Amino acid sequence: MLYADWWGALYEDYSNEEIGQLLKAAIDYFRTGELAEFSDRSMKTAFKSIMNNIDLDRQRYEKSILQKKFAAFKSKAQAPEITFEQWLTEYYKPDNPE
Repeated sequence: MLYADWWGALYEDYSNEEIGQLLKAAIDYFRTGELAEFSDRSMKTAFKSIMNNIDLDRQRYEKSILQKKFAAFKSKAQAPEITFEQWLTEYYKPDNPE
């Protein structure tokens, strides 16, 4: 996800070439996990901030998927007393597509 607040800040402080490098690095990191190498300290700092946002968004997304799977499990199993934590440790199998 591209956040207007950090791209706006980059737009004010960085050249088009630098923004392009950061955007490419962000896309590569999102798609492959590849870390870009920047020699410039401010570029490293900007990229670390972008990486942290990508990581947080990915964690939130994965948690929301798990919560939906949990809700589906509870509905199918008719087991309202099972907690999310119990389901994760006792019932959830990551290799199972359901």
